[in-house]
Amino acid sequence: MKVDEPTMRMMSEMGYTVRFRKDHPEIIAEEIQYKLIMPPWVYIACIENFVLHFDVRDRLHDIQQPTLVHTGDRDALVKWTYSEFLAKHIPHAKLVVVPKQNHGTIREVPETVVGELDTMVGLK
Repeated sequence: MKVDEPTMRMMSEMGYTVRFRKDHPEIIAEEIQYKLIMPPWVYIACIENFVLHFDVRDRLHDIQQPTLVHTGDRDALVKWTYSEFLAKHIPHAKLVVVPKQNHGTIREVPETVVGELDTMVGLK
């Protein structure tokens, strides 16, 4: 994996819809700069460790807090079926698939995510 500006741009852009990228180039630029300040070997080690070694599927049933699992139906980074798996195996979990959204739902449609959280904790 290359850790340079074009690679970080591609990875950052993958998480958002075209419209959001067009309307908020400053957020993409901020993410790229954040990723580039990290030494390349640290970034690669984090990604590698997460992808290859982080597996808690056998412990999901231990999560006892109400859990919101949210994803976009056009998520380019994580298959929504993985989110479905989480919601199925975490007790008291609720799956929300946001239409026409990518991976960055919390930034693109915060009102949707916050609304679901408010409902979950009884504020709505």
